[in-house]
Amino acid sequence: MKYIMTISVGLFFSIISSARYQRQDEASHKYNFINQYYKVKKDGSFKLIEEREIEVLNETGRKDFGFQKLNYAPNTDSLSLLEAYTVTNGKKIKVSSELIEDKPIASQITGFDLTNQMAITFPDVKVGSKIYLKYSFEKKIPTLKNVFSNSEFFGWKENIQKQNLYFESEMELFYYLNDPDQHLQLEAKKENNLYYLNLALVKPSFFNPIEEKDPYMQRTTTPYIEVSSEKKWSYSMLEPVIIQNELILVEELPEKMNKIVIEAKKLNGFFNRVNYLIKEIQESIRYFGDWRPIKGALVPRNLQLIMETGFGDCKDYSALLTVMLRKLGYDSHIAWVYRAYPYIPYDIHMPSLSSYNHAITFVSFENKEYWFDPTNNMVFTQEPLSDISNRNAVILAKDESIFKFIPKNDPNKNSDKTSITYSQWKKDEVSVNVTIEVKGIPAAHWAGSELGSSKSAIENDLLEWVTNSVRNTSERHFEPFDLSSRITGDYKFQFSFKEKNSFLKSNYGKAFTLWQNQGLKLIGEETENRETDLFLRSPRVTIYKFKFDKAFAKNFKSLDCKINSNWIDISREAKNPKSGLEIEDMITLKKSYIYRNEFESAEFKKVKSKIRECLLGKVVVLQ
Repeated sequence: MKYIMTISVGLFFSIISSARYQRQDEASHKYNFINQYYKVKKDGSFKLIEEREIEVLNETGRKDFGFQKLNYAPNTDSLSLLEAYTVTNGKKIKVSSELIEDKPIASQITGFDLTNQMAITFPDVKVGSKIYLKYSFEKKIPTLKNVFSNSEFFGWKENIQKQNLYFESEMELFYYLNDPDQHLQLEAKKENNLYYLNLALVKPSFFNPIEEKDPYMQRTTTPYIEVSSEKKWSYSMLEPVIIQNELILVEELPEKMNKIVIEAKKLNGFFNRVNYLIKEIQESIRYFGDWRPIKGALVPRNLQLIMETGFGDCKDYSALLTVMLRKLGYDSHIAWVYRAYPYIPYDIHMPSLSSYNHAITFVSFENKEYWFDPTNNMVFTQEPLSDISNRNAVILAKDESIFKFIPKNDPNKNSDKTSITYSQWKKDEVSVNVTIEVKGIPAAHWAGSELGSSKSAIENDLLEWVTNSVRNTSERHFEPFDLSSRITGDYKFQFSFKEKNSFLKSNYGKAFTLWQNQGLKLIGEETENRETDLFLRSPRVTIYKFKFDKAFAKNFKSLDCKINSNWIDISREAKNPKSGLEIEDMITLKKSYIYRNEFESAEFKKVKSKIRECLLGKVVVLQ
């Protein structure tokens, strides 16, 4: 049976009979208690003392919790182990100094902050053991001056019995509390010019979905608190980091980058210029690093240093692109976004750096807004890619609205179409002619493929998309294609081959199993008793067109189907002209996800029922 997959995401799905949250007695561990005490200063620096006791419930817990790691940046932070021990069979065994290792992770990279790791190996850990850890962490230099923020989620895949979160602050703290099932008890007060928050987990919290495929659970499912010294993003809040960024962005461009700008200026059109700049940046430096501070701040490195080292992280890539676009006269700024795919957005109520993990470039041009991410291996500028679209972003600019929304993907700009003709029937073999057309996000997967893969490897990928087994194919012939450019275009692949065992055999004749689109299978088979939200994929139009040359079918109109909904539109139409049976599926995915609470709506139930009734598990018998 063929399972149709997007080229960019290769996932197989199967029917799951039930889904549920893991019970506490099934967990690998339990936190008997967690106590966290924050002491916050006016400049946003803070000291945290945390203690926790973990009880090991099975061998998985023994493996996972017998060795623990704590990371910190020695340039801006300090970390001290206060106490650590194991209790096994009533006997307390302290962690000796020989079992504590505190050293840098790998080696220091020019221009990036050093990260240290304290690794603690607990002795004599057995099922039933209790592991106790207490440490002091101090953030001496805050990333954003005069700003403190923190988010805490209770029971997110952790079996927590008790937890206390305590803040003592020299500046006022604002908070948002999400507690749908009354797990939390909050006390807030002000005394002697100090502000206090005390949050207690008053009943056990454990949210770990099991027995369902690819669970995607929004954090809003769990109880949590957002804490910040600011009510909303503002220029004054970001001013220090904006100034630091601008000091980099006004530097003189390195000679090589300046030559690239001169060449880009010769090109006609905004997108041609942007495409050229991103391509040249990607070919000049390689991606290395992550969302890592430099001297405690989220700023790019010196432009000359980026070029000299030949590598950079997202801040460096976005800085280069921003500066080069400014040289061409475009209003450009660095922006922060949370990069993730899959991703289901949820409301963030308090400003926090934990809401962002990636830097991109924002451009305002001719009354339109554009979002470009130069850190990929290919160039895609038609619209924001799926890993940054449909979510909030922060713009590092004085004269811009600080908080902006990156729009969701338009399905009509993104499509993949597969047309297959089966002919020249023999006993166990058939001739197959295929045309695959992709544009937009589905095409981005193929851009520049030949820079890292051979032609034969790419051809094999195309065959895998349309066959049960590449090993069953022979006499393959591919029309020439060119995927040597990083810049994404619209691609058309045409090829033919002979395939054995393409069809099922029945007492009525050859039978063909109609392809089952990944999104349709998810909706039809993965939402029964599901506990988590359903992520589909990026919005797009998908078309499957099959022609069976000189083969016909009775009652072929029974295959027709049409569904319209808020999430997905589907049509299947069968025709039986004199040349042979034709079947075409057209699937328009409007949304990337379906929320768990929508599963019980009348509209969704109708869509699911219709998909099961007329689209899944369908076979056509050919004559």
